[in-house]
Amino acid sequence: MAFVTAAAAGRGQGAEATLRVVLAYTGADIVESSCVRIPVDRRMIGAEGVLTEPGAREQLSGVMTELASRARHPEPAGGSA
Repeated sequence: MAFVTAAAAGRGQGAEATLRVVLAYTGADIVESSCVRIPVDRRMIGAEGVLTEPGAREQLSGVMTELASRARHPEPAGGSA
């Protein structure tokens, strides 16, 4: 699993830290390369509620591609994430 922090710059670190504690407790397999912070502000969201900023969309697409690849080819237990 992975998480994306999509918040204004300088925000979200507390939630991210708490999420990591919970996920570690549950033994989740965290795909570190897909845990990213994408700073998003209101100007990056279109009228339909869709992220419109090309760089942020590309970064989010990369996360989804990585997770899909990992789902098709999971690493053996004890592998690096």
